[in-house]
Amino acid sequence: MHEHPSQYLIRCRDASRIASLLFEQDHITQIKIQDDRLGLLVMTRSRREFSRALTRISLAGLIVESVVAADENIGRALRVPDRRRAMNTAFRLRQVWTIARLQLRRVFFSKRSFWVYLLAFFPFSHFHRPWYLR
Repeated sequence: MHEHPSQYLIRCRDASRIASLLFEQDHITQIKIQDDRLGLLVMTRSRREFSRALTRISLAGLIVESVVAADENIGRALRVPDRRRAMNTAFRLRQVWTIARLQLRRVFFSKRSFWVYLLAFFPFSHFHRPWYLR
């Protein structure tokens, strides 16, 4: 797999700018801009470094619409070992928990919603009070 560069098709709005940023990387061997100027065919020696470079480009504000592996042995390129899959699952669960915690704090524990909770609890407390308080 390391003898042949991996190929990726990238659909984007600013193909020339993304191509120039990718050419700054050592692992990129070839880039072809498609005729419609909305896509690139990129050849790289390192999938990991390519992924990192593409992430930095996206974080810089350039819009990447899609990335598709164009290799003929795509099954081998996308196979992930079990230990990485478990790590990805744990990472995704941490992400979901972090987002849920932030949303709960923002929505449920704000000053305005505190009074709504008290009003919602009032009928329950009224009808379910002990017999000696009736």
